[in-house]
Parts: sequence; C-alpha cells; structure tokens
Amino acid sequence: MKKENVIFGISFGGGLVAGIIIITLGYYWVGMAIAFVGCFSAALYSRKIAAKYKLGDERAEFIDGKASSLTFKVIFITMGILLAILGGFSMEIPAFPVVGLLLALTGVVHIAASHYYAKKYS
Repeated sequence: MKKENVIFGISFGGGLVAGIIIITLGYYWVGMAIAFVGCFSAALYSRKIAAKYKLGDERAEFIDGKASSLTFKVIFITMGILLAILGGFSMEIPAFPVVGLLLALTGVVHIAASHYYAKKYS
C-alpha cells in the first residue's frame, strides 16, 4: 500500500504544480484543466486501489466498468445535446469553458456512479 500512496502523492502534487505553473504563465483555463485532470486521475487511482483491497479484484473491476459505462453514456448524450444547442447559436462561444464544464461533469458523474455501484454491489 505504500507504493500506491507514493504514486498518489506524486500524481496529485504533480498535477497541482503543473497547473499552477501554467496558470502563472497566463493560460488560466489550460492550467485549471491540467490541475483538475491530474488531481482527478490521482483520486480515481487511489479509489480503485482502495476498492481492490477492500472488495477483491473481480468485484472492483466490475464496479469500475459499470461506472465507466454509465459515465460514457451520460457524457455522450450530454455532448450530443450540447452540440445541437450550441450549433444553433450564430455567435462564437469559447471552447475552454464548455470543455471544462464537460470535464467537470465527467468527473462528478464517474465518482457518483462509482459510489452508487459500490454501495449496490457491496
């Protein structure tokens, strides 16, 4: 478990440091996205490792697969609706806020689905 804690610390800290460096260079949204992805991937990794030790290998993989599948379905439908809505606007809308919100929604849906399926199949 010590190796997993080191990997979590390095990826979480590295994501934050890289995001802060990019933000100080003047690229706010890119820095926020890098920090979010780094911290989110570290959290998912630690959650997967904790579930593996807690539930056993097959059940943890099953729960992760179900959560990932639900996340893909929700985000795919959301992106299709968003594309139809934003395609109707005649003005230009910046991509960074839209992609950032989709990225945040992806994280929230995946964490909620993982929690739900862990409770359901435990």
